[in-house]
Amino acid sequence: MTKRDRSIINSMDSKKDFYKKVMDDLQKQGYQIESKIKGKSRSHAKKPDYLAIYDNNIIIGEIKSPKEGPETPSWRQVQKSDSNQLLAVREKVKQLEQVDRNCKKVVGHVIVILGQLPEYKDCINKTFELPLKCQNLNILFGYSVPKDQEENVECAFKLCKIKILNKVMGCNNVTFIYDVDNVDDVLKTLK
Repeated sequence: MTKRDRSIINSMDSKKDFYKKVMDDLQKQGYQIESKIKGKSRSHAKKPDYLAIYDNNIIIGEIKSPKEGPETPSWRQVQKSDSNQLLAVREKVKQLEQVDRNCKKVVGHVIVILGQLPEYKDCINKTFELPLKCQNLNILFGYSVPKDQEENVECAFKLCKIKILNKVMGCNNVTFIYDVDNVDDVLKTLK
């Protein structure tokens, strides 16, 4: 095994460990976690990292580990499967970064907040299914990041003028619970 192979395996282990820690911390706060999300058809790659049930809400969740920072080029890379909405978010982030190159640590999070998570909502019953017990619950979003990204994510929410409904503090992570009604309207206000 090469040094590069060991590095990849180690980063995967730490990524898996971080994901598990986030879900454990959410459970400790009373969230019921559904991490085994049933995909549909061949295009089941577009699905959230977890679903969490809390009160009358189902939270569609995305986790970014310390290895997946907001400045990562892959966040900005257009995918063939991107919806028009996600493409518009990626383009808006690109425009913002051209104006201020120092803002990558903040606006990178906008891709997940306005693009990736709302796209998952649109994929319900297309690329993954909600468990039966979740079908009549209010849908919210959960964005889980390392604790050291908390301030940057808060700035991204402020930039988008989106209210954080709840912030769940974990041991080394924080999850932001939020809702967004109309991504297109939010994109128009981003400057």
